[in-house]
Amino acid sequence: MRYLVANDFYVILDNQFNLDATAKYNPGLWIHWWKQVVTDLRAQQDTTNQVLIDLLNEPDSQNWR
Repeated sequence: MRYLVANDFYVILDNQFNLDATAKYNPGLWIHWWKQVVTDLRAQQDTTNQVLIDLLNEPDSQNWR
């Protein structure tokens, strides 16, 4: 990620519900993990302006409603 940002790319972290159903089966763990990811990214100040997080991309792709 640092390499991409250093070369003027933007990075999008996109949660894929079809690959990881933790949000449905263990939402507390899912939220904890994403909070840690954001905390770690904020600690790397050189990446904070070019990293985007898309937590709910296609949130109903699994028909969870």
